[in-house]
Amino acid sequence: MRYRDYVKNSSILEEEIPKLLGFEKILSPLDRLEIITEPANPSSSEKSVILKGRPKYLMRYINDKKVIGIMISNFELDKNLIEHAKHKEKLLVINARELTACNEQESARNISRARELVKNALHAKIRIAIVSGAEREEEMLSAQQLLEIAKMLGASESQAKSMLAMVNA
Repeated sequence: MRYRDYVKNSSILEEEIPKLLGFEKILSPLDRLEIITEPANPSSSEKSVILKGRPKYLMRYINDKKVIGIMISNFELDKNLIEHAKHKEKLLVINARELTACNEQESARNISRARELVKNALHAKIRIAIVSGAEREEEMLSAQQLLEIAKMLGASESQAKSMLAMVNA
């Protein structure tokens, strides 16, 4: 299976890094994909968009054709949003950086919330992607590390592999 990742900072990508980390490609804002954070309006973007914010913000823009996925702030579970995203064929994106690049207490809380979110998303049969979301080179994760994080969040081996192949521009 061909794995893909997304990093927030394109300057950390060197030519050999994707292959060394086990990815076919690592996408960044230089590609046709960007993460737009609340309160920005996705209509102003010239690229495909993954929206990041609270459920109320995401619901407001989920119908926008440029929006290919959603990233829920603090892994806040909103079953109505999950169902709406499934109906609109949007991707639920899990940012592993929010699980790994924080203090111990915050990490434990985020892992617990992310587990619940992934459990509900898998039950709803929504497409899920997991990305490293790295801002610095030392935050980059290998494909194997992301697979293990996906499994820790409740995905089976095949679901975890699928989660790594979902990110496309």
